Amino acid sequence: MNDYVTLVAGRFLTPFNIFWERFRLPWINKLPATPLIYPHPGSFVPETSVGVQARGAIPLGSEVVLNYAAYVADRTRVVSWAGREGAAGDADGEARVPEAATVGGVIDLDDRKTWGGRLSLLPMPELEFGWSINYGDVIPEAVGPGEDEILRQGVFLSYVRHVPSLGGDFDLKAEWIWTDHDERDGGYAQFSYRPSAAGVDFLKHLEVVFRY
Repeated sequence: MNDYVTLVAGRFLTPFNIFWERFRLPWINKLPATPLIYPHPGSFVPETSVGVQARGAIPLGSEVVLNYAAYVADRTRVVSWAGREGAAGDADGEARVPEAATVGGVIDLDDRKTWGGRLSLLPMPELEFGWSINYGDVIPEAVGPGEDEILRQGVFLSYVRHVPSLGGDFDLKAEWIWTDHDERDGGYAQFSYRPSAAGVDFLKHLEVVFRY
C-alpha cells in the first residue's frame, strides 16, 4: 500500500514471535532441530494461517524502528495425540505430554475466526524485542467441551553484535510462549559465537551454538 503497510492475503506463515517465520529454514537455523515450542506433535502455535494480514515498519527516530503485524485468519485446528501411535502415555493409556498439537492453515468458511498480531521494537539495529498474541476460535477436535477458544501469547528477544575486542560475532535468541489451554508454557534460549576476526580461515567459519 505504501512504505509503512504491506497487505498479505491467503496462506501465510503465522507472525507469532520470530523463529518460525524467520529462522526455521535449514540453511538459516543453526541447529538440525527446531525449538520444541514450534511445529511438531505438541507445538504451541499454528505454523501457517489462512486469512488477511497487514504488516510493516514505522521509523521512530534515526535508528529506532517499530515493527508490526496484524491478521485475521480462519480457525486453528487442535488435534489430540492421546491414544495415537507414538504418543506418550501412562498406564491407563491417557496422554501425558504432548497432549495436543496446534495445526494451522485450515480453510474454514464460517464467521468464527482467529486474530493476532506481533509488535517489536528495535532501539538499535542489533537489538529487537517484542510481544505476540493469537486468540480466537478453534476447531475443537479434541480440546474438550466448552473449550472452543484459545489465547496464546509470547515474548521474544534477538541480539546480534560483532565485538572486536572478543574477535567475533555473538548471536542471542530467546522466546517464551504461554497459553490458557492446559496452562501450558515453554520457551528456549539460544546463544552462538563465531570467531569471524580469527587469523585462520578454518576458525572464521566455525560457529559454536548452544540452545536450551
